[in-house]
Amino acid sequence: MGRTSVIKLETKRAAPSQHCPRCGARAKKELSDRVHVCTGSGYREQRDAASSRYMLGRV
Repeated sequence: MGRTSVIKLETKRAAPSQHCPRCGARAKKELSDRVHVCTGSGYREQRDAASSRYMLGRV
């Protein structure tokens, strides 16, 4: 059997949906904004996927 790890991140403080997973720039978004588009790096991805990538980069 494989191993499973659980890592707890405080999303209120980390605000992963507000950060770019590529460059880390923060940009306020509304909940209705479903696509992350970074004006700095040009990174574009579905918001939930971008949030997950950002959180994985913080681990």
